[in-house]
Amino acid sequence: MSDAYTVDGLPFDPIPAGRAILVVGSGIGGARTVQSRLLVGPPDEAILIVAADRGVVTTVESLREVDPDLDGDRIVAIGCSGEESGTDGVRTRSVSTPTDLTGIGIQFSEGHRNLELAGYDRVRSGIASLTTLVSTATELRPIYRFLHSFTGHVRSRDGLLVCTIDDATVTDDVFHTIESSFDARIDVEADDERRVRLRGLAGQSDEWLPFE
Repeated sequence: MSDAYTVDGLPFDPIPAGRAILVVGSGIGGARTVQSRLLVGPPDEAILIVAADRGVVTTVESLREVDPDLDGDRIVAIGCSGEESGTDGVRTRSVSTPTDLTGIGIQFSEGHRNLELAGYDRVRSGIASLTTLVSTATELRPIYRFLHSFTGHVRSRDGLLVCTIDDATVTDDVFHTIESSFDARIDVEADDERRVRLRGLAGQSDEWLPFE
């Protein structure tokens, strides 16, 4: 069994390998911060991120807010708006639209393979954000199948998957369908005091906890 994934900047214990985490927050800003902190690990771990809502450059900037010295060689970023410009050595891939779930899946698999060939055995993956994929989809079933495939890929390789969603923008039925694909969820509040609550992982506190 692979070692657990360490977590810096958040009040959580290391997360077991092969887990898929849904980060939930209204307005998504605080959720993005939490996602970035979960995705940036030690130098021997890579990052594979689907930049569905803000583009590759802005998404990578969020990661570098966690670690300004983050090596671009450790990152594969998949843009969802056509041609994407690279940034500081980041391996960039793209699809033309966030509705192209098949294309995203193909680029994700190829990106993961590239990282493995580069010598990275441990990969932290993410989608930022599922809100964009849901809002542009004409039906929910393809999203569910996409997530089932995505999470299965990560679990089979003892990776870590961290996706964000703004629960205020989707119906309860849609949210619960999406949530069912994940092992655990992190709720984020970022109003007066930033707080997080992790539910679904044994041995972790399920209380609201502050973070800076």
